[in-house]
Amino acid sequence: MDTLLRAARDRGLPVEGAATPADRWYQHGDLRLHYLEWPVRGNRPLVLLHGGTQTAHSWDLLALTLQSRFDVYALELRGHGDSGWSTEGHYKLGDYLGDVLAFLEVAGRERVLLLGLSLGARVAASVAALRPQLVERLVLVDIDLTRHENPGRDRIQRFREGPDELEFDQFVRMAQQFNPRRSEDQLRASLRHHLRQLPSGLWSWKYDRRFRTEGKTFTPETRYATATLASKMGAPTLVVRGGESDVTSRQAAQALSNALPRGSFVEVPDAGHTVPGDNPLGFYEAVIGFLDGADESARSDRSALDAD
Repeated sequence: MDTLLRAARDRGLPVEGAATPADRWYQHGDLRLHYLEWPVRGNRPLVLLHGGTQTAHSWDLLALTLQSRFDVYALELRGHGDSGWSTEGHYKLGDYLGDVLAFLEVAGRERVLLLGLSLGARVAASVAALRPQLVERLVLVDIDLTRHENPGRDRIQRFREGPDELEFDQFVRMAQQFNPRRSEDQLRASLRHHLRQLPSGLWSWKYDRRFRTEGKTFTPETRYATATLASKMGAPTLVVRGGESDVTSRQAAQALSNALPRGSFVEVPDAGHTVPGDNPLGFYEAVIGFLDGADESARSDRSALDAD
C-alpha cells in the first residue's frame, strides 16, 4: 500500500492517508464473485465497475483518493480477475446486471453512487435505467450510443487476441506499446493484479479466454442496450470522455449526454479510453464535484464552454 500511496501522491492526487481494501466475495447463482471493500465509515456508498478484461484493482488510485469521503466498493465482473468464470459463457449485459443487483442486496446498500468505465459503464447504465431507485448519481466513462466498429475498438480486440502466455517483462513491453501514456512502474504495478502465474512459470491474463476470441460478440449487444435505456436513466448522470480517446468521439459522447434526462458532459485531457488510469488527477478533478453533489446544470454549462 505504501507503493500505491506514493504513486497517488506522485500524480498529485489529494490522498488524505493510507488505506488497504479488503478482499470480499459473494455468491450469485453458481458463481463466486470478488470485490474490493475499502474502509467502511458510514459515508455515501460509491460502487466502481471496471472495463472489459480489467479488474477491480483498475480503480486503486481513485479508490484510495476517495475512500476518506465515500464508502468505496470496486466490483470484479464475472469472468474477470478473481471472480468466477461462466462455464456456459453467460456474459450478456443481463448477466452482469444481475450480479451487480445481487451485490447491492448482499451489501445492504439501497442507494449508491455508481461509476463505470466502458463495459462497466454499460452495466451501470442498465442498473440506473431498470432500478432507478438504487442510483443516486451516475458516472459513465468513455461510452456512446453507436453500434458501428471503429479503430479504437478494433485495436483493443487485436490486443486481446495477442499472445497470452509470456514472461512478465514481455507483458510489460506489450502493454507499453499498447498504451504509452502509462509509465513502466505504473504498468508493472497494474499487471501484478491483471496477470496470474501458470505452473510453467509463464504468466497469463486473469480473464476468461472467451473474451480473446469472442470479444466482438458481446459489445454490439451492450451498446444497443445502452441506447435503448438512455431515456430511462433518471439520475443525474455525468458522461466522461478521454480527450484523446479513439473509442468514443466527442460528438458521440455529447450525443449520449443529450439523450439522458439529466445528463452532463466533461472531457478529460491527456487521456485515451481508459481515462482514470491515463490521467488520474484529471479524472478525479472531472468527477469529484459531481459526486459530491455539485449543481449539474452549472457543470453542463461549463463543460459545453470547455468543448468549444
